[in-house]
Amino acid sequence: MEAGAGDILVVQAETPHKFKNVGPGSLDIACIHPSPRFIQEDLE
Repeated sequence: MEAGAGDILVVQAETPHKFKNVGPGSLDIACIHPSPRFIQEDLE
């Protein structure tokens, strides 16, 4: 899935996903996790 400026993407819990900047500018993201702790496993 590809998103652009101002887009909001929502995925269900435990859905594997990653971020990749495909444009020339910087990639700024805000992640919202409804959990008291942030649990992350990096994908290749």
